[in-house]
Amino acid sequence: MKACIAHGQKIVSHGRQRGAALAVGLILLTILTLLAITGFGTATTELVMAGNEQYRKNASQAASAGVEEAIERIGAVSTVASAPPTVFGPSPVGPAGTDEYVASVRFAGVETGLPQSSVDKFVGLHFVIESTGTSRRGASETQVQGVFVVAPAAGGGAESYGRLGSGLGP
Repeated sequence: MKACIAHGQKIVSHGRQRGAALAVGLILLTILTLLAITGFGTATTELVMAGNEQYRKNASQAASAGVEEAIERIGAVSTVASAPPTVFGPSPVGPAGTDEYVASVRFAGVETGLPQSSVDKFVGLHFVIESTGTSRRGASETQVQGVFVVAPAAGGGAESYGRLGSGLGP
């Protein structure tokens, strides 16, 4: 370090330190650029994750719609134990119609001697509903619901229920 005295003031020359400010500035700029790129990548990933979660919820709502449809139309399901499941769908749901469900209903059996009912006047019919809803990006959800319907006892025994009618709706 050189020191010169001119007119009563001390002047200090910083010969080697002139490029250090430039080097430190470039390093800080590089670090800030890397942080910005990382933040952009993280934000993009979170946006995709949020979209996937929305599609999963749409699939869940579609599966629920299938369960509701099956309950509404349960009267059209055969009550013969050996009958194949009744399938409803695929049916589009949602505002854009891009989500859909497929619901199947199978008769699981008859329960006689229901408590709190007149003897042999009513029976319980057990059904199992399985509904699968799908949405974009391969989102899928399956919901299983049991349904118990109290129905008048048929005169010919548990195997002669056939169909319950047009459904539970009005």
